Amino acid sequence: MVAVVTGAAGAMGGAIAAELGARGHAVVLADISGRRLAEAADRLTADGRAAHPYRCDVTDRAEAEALAASALAAFGRVDVLVNVVGGYRGRMYEHVLDIPLDRFDEAVRLNLRGTFNLTQLFGRHMRERGAGRIVNISSVAKNGASGQADYAAAKAGVVAFTRSCALELGPAVTVNAVAPGVIRTSVMERIPADVQARYRERIPLGDFGDPVDVARAVAFLAGDDGRYVTGEVIHVSGGFFGCL
Repeated sequence: MVAVVTGAAGAMGGAIAAELGARGHAVVLADISGRRLAEAADRLTADGRAAHPYRCDVTDRAEAEALAASALAAFGRVDVLVNVVGGYRGRMYEHVLDIPLDRFDEAVRLNLRGTFNLTQLFGRHMRERGAGRIVNISSVAKNGASGQADYAAAKAGVVAFTRSCALELGPAVTVNAVAPGVIRTSVMERIPADVQARYRERIPLGDFGDPVDVARAVAFLAGDDGRYVTGEVIHVSGGFFGCL
């Protein structure tokens, strides 16, 4: 089994790549950061897992096409695609009336365009093969997030895109999303302590999640146990659904 994981140099993407690798997948690790990508690949190969690092800006169509060609040339097939690339650049917690247009466009590009590019490229291959799993990373912010209207809109778009693809790519390909809550990644460093405290108070399970929690949900959707699940969103949030 072969999996492509984007954003693989980050904490969440790296955890997903490691989890899939531990479950027997050869993993194509894609990320825009070449140095951190090499480190992530070294960690996988040190554990005896097959890893194929590829530096790529998945929001760029030409680079996304080159990634798809490289993955298929290296392994001959791709069984699982995990679209992790996304996030929030710029200043957080800014009122919707103050968000510059270019930053809104950037949020949509970062969180949706790469997912569209690779779903189209690998989805075509999977449909031709008659099998495949696609998992997209959304966020609980999709339900609305004060101070992050641009990010929330983009992550809601990921869910709508996921469900549309599930309708169009079945029965050969399942397409699902995972919506993390507050997870211990580098993004947390940008969240003020008082806001973190407010988040924690709203989480029924009482604490933040770890990247491995997200990785295990992705692995379920990517594996045989998730064969009859498509068009779904699994929240990995400790019971917190945003709207703070």
